[in-house]
Amino acid sequence: MAQLIETPNTVAFDQLLCAACDAAKLAYPTEAAAIGRGLAIALADGVVLFSDGHANVKSDTVVDLWYTVNGTCTCKSFQFSPGGRCKHRWAKALVKHAHTNSLPTRHEPEYFATYYPVDGSMCDGRAIHTPGGWRFTPNDGAEPLYVSEQALCLGGGGGIYKKQLKEDGSLVEKVCQRALVSWHLTVTRDDGTQFTLGYETKDKTEIMAEYWQGRGYHVQQYQQ
Repeated sequence: MAQLIETPNTVAFDQLLCAACDAAKLAYPTEAAAIGRGLAIALADGVVLFSDGHANVKSDTVVDLWYTVNGTCTCKSFQFSPGGRCKHRWAKALVKHAHTNSLPTRHEPEYFATYYPVDGSMCDGRAIHTPGGWRFTPNDGAEPLYVSEQALCLGGGGGIYKKQLKEDGSLVEKVCQRALVSWHLTVTRDDGTQFTLGYETKDKTEIMAEYWQGRGYHVQQYQQ
């Protein structure tokens, strides 16, 4: 059964997405528009990766509609796009590229850790912090995956925790160094319905506000 691969919601990972977008536009200049729309989908958390290689990518035009992307795409634009590279396939490609390039660049400490997936189970392994977030390697030999800080307990159990705490200092402080959502964007559709998005920085909020305004929606930014 394919497992969900969590994508970090961090400024560092968004920077990796933007860098991947710039590189893709240089390689495929005639597809810059589709690549840019793919970036907007990725930045809006519209890509869900799975361990078997496929992804669910959210439509940016139809509410609650997701497409299946796995070498092909179930959207109508797939067959008309150059090489089948629609915006949804670009969105998946950018997220995968960002994951690949978020490996550790320094000698970061590796921690014994327990991962708690959304299904209520638990998995022991090791965790290391990368520019793109926490990378968790299960002890059972499964593929490494990126997980949110909220789903990760550093330190393992018992004597292992005490030994590592003595060597590395307070693990609690490391766990609590999380980015807080402080900027919000309320998007109002033509029919009056609304939805609210949360972001860590004002810059990202303004980028997404410009994106939604370009699609004809009314937006309102506020800090909380």
